[in-house]
Amino acid sequence: MKKNFPLMLLIASSYSQAGSLTLGLKAEVLEPVNCTVKATPVHFGDRLATTKIDGVYNKQKVTYTAECDSVPPELLLTLSVIGKATSFEKSALQTSKENLGVRLIVDGKKLVLNESIKIKGFNNLPVMEAVLVKGADATLTEGEFSASAALQVAYE
Repeated sequence: MKKNFPLMLLIASSYSQAGSLTLGLKAEVLEPVNCTVKATPVHFGDRLATTKIDGVYNKQKVTYTAECDSVPPELLLTLSVIGKATSFEKSALQTSKENLGVRLIVDGKKLVLNESIKIKGFNNLPVMEAVLVKGADATLTEGEFSASAALQVAYE
């Protein structure tokens, strides 16, 4: 849940003969809005061959929803995933296993972690996918891994 306190500014200026600039500001603070983002954990399976991890194999859909109270569904929004990127790719979330990351893809394009993209309302949430990637020339070891990040949707 994220509460936003947007600030709308009307900027007016006037120029006097003395060479100074007077800047007038008018602000309106809106009521905080409760937003809820829900996502289902992504499970890549129990038996993955480490040699098949290539950024394409076993791509999984990320199922998520976002809703805000009292906000028109067509309002311009931003979407971001907040988390630690791997050392080898800024769109891959670091996992608990060295040289292994989870690349996030939104509408077919890599999503850079910790950066926002614009989306057009709750009714037009983009398709998000996750796929495992490894560092160049990395040899992965067997074993369980985990990764976590925060999915954030805010309105402008």
